Amino acid sequence: MKRRRGISLIEMVVFITIAATVMSSVLLCFNSLFRVQRQAVDAMTFNNSLIRLAAQWREDARLAVSAQIVDPDDKATETKSAPTQLLFTTRTGQTIKYAWNGHAVTRVAPPLASRSSAESDDSPESSDQSVPPDHLVPHFESYELASRSQVIWKLATADNHTIVSCQVLKAGAPDEAPQERLRIDAVVVSDP
Repeated sequence: MKRRRGISLIEMVVFITIAATVMSSVLLCFNSLFRVQRQAVDAMTFNNSLIRLAAQWREDARLAVSAQIVDPDDKATETKSAPTQLLFTTRTGQTIKYAWNGHAVTRVAPPLASRSSAESDDSPESSDQSVPPDHLVPHFESYELASRSQVIWKLATADNHTIVSCQVLKAGAPDEAPQERLRIDAVVVSDP
């Protein structure tokens, strides 16, 4: 049987079309998998930040004797983009500051007065020396949140205690209302 001309060319074009379709499908699958992986990592980071924030928030509220919300926009030296801050004051008069800057909650706590006793017991020469207070570095933490998130601080005062709330809202699509992801309530008991 005699083959007609052009058949092998048509077969090659069909093969190339099928191969291109398969390759496009594979690339589309890889792209989707990478996007899903990125979303999963972002969600895990967001949830871990919320867990860390909730634990530290409650610990700081337990140590505090007062809490106040400060809006740096009221100060003449601050810029209009300064975040709203919440301040916890401890029994020793030290201040722990929480601030929301649009993408993360930052916590700044005073430095420890001295090294722990376990560290100083290990090295006898270090027990004689103490770090001068002006050389201590404040403790700084940052809790990264999802894009378009919002943080709202609230205070409610009763007899000798204050209920301090941190509400984290996560926005969905731009046309959707924000959804509450976490609300942390803690009680700050004032000294009588």
